[in-house]
Amino acid sequence: MVNPKNPEGGREFVQIVNISGQTASLSGWQVVAPNGTTFEL
Repeated sequence: MVNPKNPEGGREFVQIVNISGQTASLSGWQVVAPNGTTFEL
């Protein structure tokens, strides 16, 4: 969940790793929770 309202809120994270030798743009990427809440990177 993105910014969940619970005692552990704010401790979540997403790790994205680029193992290629090329730069990768995250422009326009979003994290979308099951309830439809979105967070744009």
